[in-house]
Amino acid sequence: MKKFIKSLVIMLCLFMLTGCSAGKLSDAYNEDEVKAAAEDVIDKLNDKNYEGILENSSEELKNSLPDNKLQETWESFSKDIGAFDSISKETLAEKNGYAVDIVNAKYENKNGKEKNWTIASRKGSEVLNETLIQGSEDKVDAVVILAYHKDEKKLVAIKQFRIPLNNYVYELPAGLIDNDDDIIPTVKKELKEETGLDLEEVIESKVGNKLYLSPGMTDESVSLVYCTCSGEISTENLEEDEDIETILLSKEDAIKILNSNERCDIKFFMALQSFVAMGDEIFK
Repeated sequence: MKKFIKSLVIMLCLFMLTGCSAGKLSDAYNEDEVKAAAEDVIDKLNDKNYEGILENSSEELKNSLPDNKLQETWESFSKDIGAFDSISKETLAEKNGYAVDIVNAKYENKNGKEKNWTIASRKGSEVLNETLIQGSEDKVDAVVILAYHKDEKKLVAIKQFRIPLNNYVYELPAGLIDNDDDIIPTVKKELKEETGLDLEEVIESKVGNKLYLSPGMTDESVSLVYCTCSGEISTENLEEDEDIETILLSKEDAIKILNSNERCDIKFFMALQSFVAMGDEIFK
């Protein structure tokens, strides 16, 4: 709930700067201007000055978000978590033309105590408006691929260099879903890109459509897809910044990794446990 409110504030500020017809920032957007606007919105929300929040916005935004709708949304949230007080630190960056924010927000919890919370979101302002204010269902951000090589009878894993760890970590193949793509085409594309393998069959009954990775910090969600694949491992489709080694694991290999001190992504670790316990039955 807390991350929804702060994203709401950021979204409102970005909307006032960009307008609701486009999710991309202007080339001339000013980070200090957005910070000041965020502080102003928080003050107005706490003062219940809903008209004041929208008075300098475009007619398009006023029509899509009247002040009574903003009041209804804010009051339904704030009665549970209390009022936001201020933003202690905010970092805005632009990625592929969209605003990405990481914010330390000061707020009152349900017991009236003052707290701070760090929130991150990769969604653009237009999407945040639709999901947080208009109540639309948010889309899945990425796919995680639990693949079984049908010829080798082994689990597909990758070992990828990750900048935040400055080291390699065992993972499952994965990738972000482009704006207009569906889950299955993304699985096919990412599996081919990261491993060189070809998608054969998706186990539809075992697709996890929206699973949250770290809801204490981010709204990012993934679809966990069970599938079979074939072909030869290849690195020729890797992007320039991807440092990935594909590994096919038997149950014996999986046991060795589970009993080692190797760095493992949590999704990969839990997949190994299932594979050791059930073998290829998890793909049926």
